[in-house]
Amino acid sequence: MTQIASSPSLIRLSIHAMDHMTSNTDETQPPPALLLAETADDRPRPHLRTRAQIAGLRAQVDALMPEPTTIDPDEVPRSSLWSDETTFMREGPETVPDWQAAVERLRVRPDDETFHARMERLSHLGDLLRMHPEHVREAIDLQKEALDLARKLGDEGARGSIELRLAVALQYDGRHPAALRHYARADTIIRIARLRMVRDRVEFQRGTCLAELGNRDGARAAFEEALNMLTRRKTAQPMKVARAEAALEALETWTPPPRGQR
Repeated sequence: MTQIASSPSLIRLSIHAMDHMTSNTDETQPPPALLLAETADDRPRPHLRTRAQIAGLRAQVDALMPEPTTIDPDEVPRSSLWSDETTFMREGPETVPDWQAAVERLRVRPDDETFHARMERLSHLGDLLRMHPEHVREAIDLQKEALDLARKLGDEGARGSIELRLAVALQYDGRHPAALRHYARADTIIRIARLRMVRDRVEFQRGTCLAELGNRDGARAAFEEALNMLTRRKTAQPMKVARAEAALEALETWTPPPRGQR
């Protein structure tokens, strides 16, 4: 079972996340400041009032975590990357304006960078790098480092987001079984934290992973669940809805790659 550091100096969790977990279930409100791309600012992050709350949350998360599996990356068969025959609706650098400039900016470490800011910067950088086949391995390493920081900081909300980003990076590296395990871990943490505005992305990305594995029924169920989550919200998200609908349409004509190419 994964152990999380319990040093008093590292036991921190945004009070915004705890408030959201215990009381706020209104999906019209944005999630707490835990999605890494939206939290790089100087907002105060007060401590929780008691360590018991943190310990209880950690126990709840870890009790539901699947046992970790150590896999030698060199022994895992990989898909052929970035080919229409083996990938399904992947994002490339061209989908991000000024991708190269954004990468270069995030590679610079500020002199006064805090542990929390470093966690956010590394994960956001990794999420950009996984879009390029030459940098996907580096992206995985960055997400693992960011995930370790999230555990040490006790930030379970950020941990869920980083687990999701790590899953996507593993998928882009052709390690689909490992990716599915991390999608499951991300979903568990996000459910506990009640970050409902994030769960649709978990389902959508999991659907693309299942499609690449040739599991058309599983992929369809995941895309439909993502679409249901989006359409139930009072706040419209037309771009996400359109993407889920496009995935369902593309799946009807999708020919999964032969087993030897997965």
